[in-house]
Amino acid sequence: MKYTLCLLAVLFLVSSCKNEESNQIDNLSADFDQLTEQTIEVHDEVMPKMGDLMELSTQIDERSKVEDISDEKRQELLFIKSDLDAAHTAMMDWMKDYSTAFPYEAEEPSTKDELDKKMPVLQEYYNEMEAVKEQINDAIAIAELALSGS
Repeated sequence: MKYTLCLLAVLFLVSSCKNEESNQIDNLSADFDQLTEQTIEVHDEVMPKMGDLMELSTQIDERSKVEDISDEKRQELLFIKSDLDAAHTAMMDWMKDYSTAFPYEAEEPSTKDELDKKMPVLQEYYNEMEAVKEQINDAIAIAELALSGS
């Protein structure tokens, strides 16, 4: 009888540990999925602005070639064009790097170790996408202001 109670206690403890580990993995997996979704949402918000970057870059380039503007204004416009082009490049680089780190067809991490390794990487990509979003929005705003005022 004493042996049976000890065995049941051990089985209960093992079962509790497995349930706790399973719950922890489920929570980490849910956090991973949520952060992935947030990252893609920011990307999807910014992606349509890529055309705006290219169009504004072309307009700025054309405006800088007008003969009756000062050298100072021309330099300002070329600096603005450089910012637009850098924002475009930042987005393209981010997409390339993200798709390498998290390929479309790859299986999602399913163990605690895999999740512990991938989560900080995903967080960094999210942070980078937020920075790219800000870079793109700032470049667009400055270019539009320069085009409307010159």
